[in-house]
This record gives sequence, C-alpha cells and structure tokens, in this order.
Amino acid sequence: MRSGGDVSSPASTAEGHSLGSLDLQAVADGGILPGSSLTSDDTKPVLPEPSPALSTKTEPGVAANTSNVNLSKQDDSPMIDYSRSIWAPVIQHLVSQLRHDAWEARHGSSLALRDLIRLHGESYGMKDNLSESQNQWLRDAFLGSLAAVLLEMLAVDRFGDFVGDQVVAPVREAGSQALASLMRHLDLKSIAAVHSILQHMVLQEWISSKVAEGKGLAISKHIWELRHAGLLGLKYELAVRPDLISGEVPGMDGDESHAYMEGVLRSSLLGLADADDDVRAVSAACLLPIAGVITERLSHEALMKLLDVLWNTFLEETDELNSSIASVMELLSKFAK
Repeated sequence: MRSGGDVSSPASTAEGHSLGSLDLQAVADGGILPGSSLTSDDTKPVLPEPSPALSTKTEPGVAANTSNVNLSKQDDSPMIDYSRSIWAPVIQHLVSQLRHDAWEARHGSSLALRDLIRLHGESYGMKDNLSESQNQWLRDAFLGSLAAVLLEMLAVDRFGDFVGDQVVAPVREAGSQALASLMRHLDLKSIAAVHSILQHMVLQEWISSKVAEGKGLAISKHIWELRHAGLLGLKYELAVRPDLISGEVPGMDGDESHAYMEGVLRSSLLGLADADDDVRAVSAACLLPIAGVITERLSHEALMKLLDVLWNTFLEETDELNSSIASVMELLSKFAK
C-alpha cells in the first residue's frame, strides 16, 4: 500500500545517488550562480569585474554625508543592479523556495517559475553592459543551474495525495512543467544532459546493480515516486519539444533523434510494465505527443512489440476504473488512426 508523504530536505534522496553524469545534490547546492550549468565549457569569456559600490556605513549618531553622491547615476546604487532584468531577483527567490519543507511553497514556486521562464527565459541572466558572447554564456550558465535545482526537487519529492486510487502529485507535475518551459531555451548539450537524468530516474539502474551485488537488502524494489517524476519530466519534455524525436532540430542528425526515440520508448515500456497503476498511466501519456512520429519511424517489428505491451496492459487490468485504462486506450486510438 503506497503512502503519500512530504520530504523535509534534499538529504532524503535515495542515498545521494548521482543521476546520470550530474550529481544533483552537489550541483544544486551552489544555487543559481554562473558556472554551475549542466555543461562545462573551457572557453568561457572573462566577465568584467564589478565596479566597487559606494560605502554608506557611518558611525553611530553621525549622519551620512551624501553631498558628493550623484543620485542620478542609477548604476552606482549599491542595492540595485539596473543592468539586469527586474525579474532576476524574483526568480532567484523562487528557486530558493524549491527546497522549502512545505509542499505548498515548492508547488507555488514551480508554477511561478514555469510562466516566468516561458516569458523571460530567452534573456534570463543577461546584462546590458556585456557583449553578446558573454551574455550567451551567462544565460546558459543560469539556465543550466536552474535546471539542476528543478531536477533535484523532482528527485527528492515524495509528496502525493490520493483521490480514490489515483495519485495527485502537484509538486512533481508543476516541477516537470517548469523544466519543460526551461528546455525551450536550453542548448542541445544541456537538453541531452537533462534528458539523460530523467531516463536514469525512470530506469534506476543503480538499485538493480546493488541488488545483484547483494547490497540492496534494504531496497526491495524501485522507488515509484522517482520513476513517476522521471516519466512526468519526459512527458512534458516531449510535449514542448517533439522536434527532438522528429529530427527537425537544427544541428541534430538523424541518429541522435533516433536515439532520443529509442530512449523514450525504453522508459515508457518499462513504466507500462510497472506494478503501479499511476506509473503505467503517465507512461502511456508520455507517448501521446509523439504517436504519429513513432508510427512513421519505428520498424514494423518494434511497433508490433509496443502494441502487444499496450494490449497486454489493457487486458490484464481487472478494474476498468483504473487511472491507466484511459491513457492506454487513448494511445491505442492514436496508433489506430
């Protein structure tokens, strides 16, 4: 019997495992600072040193001398950086709330970030006194760091409520949507890193290896909340970036898009075979945005295997009211068209 629960701190993740090539715990601890992006670049441009701020400290009981301060020059203000977007400090505060103990704070911050990234993600982190290449590096660094914090939240979140037999995971849903909005603005290398981490969350290969080595006695099965979060991330990723599968992304060849499709199919087939009904539901929903591309590009044998898995999932259900039934039937109807 599953039980929903909240997570009190990022330390509650499954023994601090590194998901893919990115250690979520280590990367996300740095906050959203330049240099903590998902990718590394040895040729980063040198950013100009900030000009020293005016000192306003005074002795107790002595009024500050402001006669020599030019108040018309806003760039000299020690409190506000007018060369950056006004939304930058708002986004930084929202990111800090993604680690809050209360699920309401994490949920609300994710929803706000989803819309702010959608509207301002293209220029996030940029400054008006830098060159185009410097601003491009700043944007990629800030967005990559933000993706790391969102992935950390998805990995450690265990909050879930239940309406009948169906799980409601508002934090994972909102976090996946915010991550999808972010992937509209990430470069291909960072998108590949995020995609790989989401797949690791679904596959959870480190648990299988521990059980095989006799070290997984305390972990008898995969963490369904983590698999659920990874599939939600893939679902919304494909909803906003179906071009990753169709091969319409500039700079991406056919082999890369085919590898994306094979990875998504592997994760979805594993989720469809999961014992948890909510995991099966989101696995079927994950393939809905790319059903047309799958029928066009997948081989006949692979397509028949996928249809067999879907029909078996449908036929093995003993309760027609299970949450996965509707998603599986909708996916079957997409393939039948």
